[in-house]
Amino acid sequence: VIEILANVISYIKEKGQALVGIHCCGNTDWAMLLETGPHIINFDASDYMEYFLLYKKPIINYLKNGGIIAWGIVPTASFEGDETVDLLFDKLKSGIDKLIGWGLDREMVLRQSFLTPACGLGTMEPANASKALELLAALSQKCRLEYRV
Repeated sequence: VIEILANVISYIKEKGQALVGIHCCGNTDWAMLLETGPHIINFDASDYMEYFLLYKKPIINYLKNGGIIAWGIVPTASFEGDETVDLLFDKLKSGIDKLIGWGLDREMVLRQSFLTPACGLGTMEPANASKALELLAALSQKCRLEYRV
């Protein structure tokens, strides 16, 4: 399956103008997905960050080869409504700090990262989905200020 996926990704990269991304809602063998070569890997950083970060060497190789991490940091399935920008920022910062602690260049990590809702935004009640997107926008602004990007 990984070989087929890698072939499809390679074909799209060669023939198209689109960025290729993979999203996984839960935990998986991240090394296999990272090795398929998508431009973007999107994961549920809200509930599964610690599992993703178990794959140190594949993540380092992926980023050094230009890969982009989409941190699904704003909860959706586990959204309670009492989440705060500061708490989400602290969680995100812990993940980014771990990558930098592995010896990755801070600017590269920040340049090759972006923020998303975790997953399943479309299944949320509209009012909660709006709140989640407002949190995402506020978190993005806080990251710009804190990281000066």
